[in-house]
Amino acid sequence: MLKNQARDLFLQQRLNFTPQVLQSISNAWLVQFKKIQLPKLSSLLSYIPIEQKNEANPQLCTDWLRNINNDLNLYFPAINFHKNRLSPIQIQTNTQFIKNKWGILEPIPNQTNVEEKKMDIKIVFVPLIIMDIKGNRIGYGKGYYDQFFNEHPYIKYKIGFSCLDAIETISDMQEFDQRLTHGISPNHCYVF
Repeated sequence: MLKNQARDLFLQQRLNFTPQVLQSISNAWLVQFKKIQLPKLSSLLSYIPIEQKNEANPQLCTDWLRNINNDLNLYFPAINFHKNRLSPIQIQTNTQFIKNKWGILEPIPNQTNVEEKKMDIKIVFVPLIIMDIKGNRIGYGKGYYDQFFNEHPYIKYKIGFSCLDAIETISDMQEFDQRLTHGISPNHCYVF
């Protein structure tokens, strides 16, 4: 299936999910996520679901990881529109959030944020619309996560969260598109 066809089809399906279905998906994600054998981790880049895209929430998985890694540094993405890139912002107890121009809730950067070159992020939770059985993903088409992974090749775990099971194939992947290492759906934990 082509990216644009898959993006339209599966986003429309997700937009029809009720809040109860999305909560059920989030609960099922945790069950599947726990199947991944992860080492002790120092940092995680997670994400906040986009309400208007009817995304399920990976927060249960984030909380579980924080419980087994007490000193886990937590980051959330912010889009730097001047540089056209994703910037991880380390979350502190006083971190404030604001909606960006696309209506996506993101942390407000401040002077206490760690410079990117000093980050030790080894695991990234990746939002997506759909993935295939090879680990290719379809997001919203801006390429922010692909660019981030190309700039940070040391990231060991790229874990995508999908409301639907993986499809057979996404046929028009590009050279710069980055594959996931793992995929979580309500019914499966994929290892790519």
